[in-house]
Amino acid sequence: MKSYGRAPTFLAMTGYEQVRSVAAALAGDIGSADRVELTLPETGVCGGAGLFDDPAAVRTGEGCCGS
Repeated sequence: MKSYGRAPTFLAMTGYEQVRSVAAALAGDIGSADRVELTLPETGVCGGAGLFDDPAAVRTGEGCCGS
């Protein structure tokens, strides 16, 4: 089985949020359906140098996201 790093966890969290929202809408709770309860992780692809194949890559600055 191929691994995609943290993507499966992220995809499961977003899928759960979509199901929760649709179920709330079907139950008539429009306020809950409109509310987003997804908490995104603080870390991710922006934490690295961006050159994972280059062992000599040195992280400089703040990465791809800025500060």
